[in-house]
Amino acid sequence: MGRSGLRRNPPPQAGHDDRGLAGRGRTQRGDHRPRPGRTGYTPATPTPAPGAAEPAPQPAPEIAQVPAEDRDDVLPDGWRSSTDLAFTTSGDSRGFHLLVAEARTGYTWRTVATLSEPTISSEQWIGHACLTASGRRAVVVYQPRHFTNRTHLFDRGAFSAVVDIATGEVTKLGLNVSIAYYNPGCGNGETATLTQGGATDLGRTRVHLVDTERGTVVRRQQLPGQVTSAIPYGENMAAAEGGRIFRLDRDGSRHTLARTRGVGAYLRPDSAGGLTWLEAADDETTVARRVHGVRCASWPADR
Repeated sequence: MGRSGLRRNPPPQAGHDDRGLAGRGRTQRGDHRPRPGRTGYTPATPTPAPGAAEPAPQPAPEIAQVPAEDRDDVLPDGWRSSTDLAFTTSGDSRGFHLLVAEARTGYTWRTVATLSEPTISSEQWIGHACLTASGRRAVVVYQPRHFTNRTHLFDRGAFSAVVDIATGEVTKLGLNVSIAYYNPGCGNGETATLTQGGATDLGRTRVHLVDTERGTVVRRQQLPGQVTSAIPYGENMAAAEGGRIFRLDRDGSRHTLARTRGVGAYLRPDSAGGLTWLEAADDETTVARRVHGVRCASWPADR
């Protein structure tokens, strides 16, 4: 029985004599009803049984770009020459995929690179990525999903790489880092940070500064305790620790930029030299904060 509830008999094959196949679609003498497949035959639509569930609606087709005929209406003026870029990631058993869509193409999505390790198989690869200020490179951390079941692999078992957005060239850094939400960290230039966690079993954290143009680590600094959300900040780095946001200088000295309620998260430098982040105002409210010099401002995170 097919999906419609109506069984259709197959038409006879070429060179096949169907005489004597009574009940299998043969038109018997005196029976002038049209046979299936002949002009005039309309299959009956089955009537759903009382109380039968309606068929589930089919999902809308995915749209991988802004339709060409709609671009002038829905995209900003100048989109054809815009350098704006959107990116996203996804993972499956083949690897961790980096996808981008440029405004000048009508935001047509394309896969730039798929990252995995040839000696490791996984049902799903996971990870995070960030773009440098130029939009020319992405820094990616990735690992098999099952690595997260072990603390030391979560903290310092993810692989790291720099990806050229234009060519898709992948430069693997040979550095294993944390798969935590804040890793990697990008700033206002072409550097990025990568963090190795170790507070749980080693009592320390190691932060690396990466020159993405050269595809190499240019600085390593080890800090006691747990340090999170590290990012490039001018010539130095900034990060969160306990109840404060601090600047980490080349010589290893730490300078408090602001006090926080709990641990600050999602640190981002801005073009004016300031630093923004999110923190909990209370048990139910998150606020965005910004520090620039000695001044610190706050506003609701949903504004």
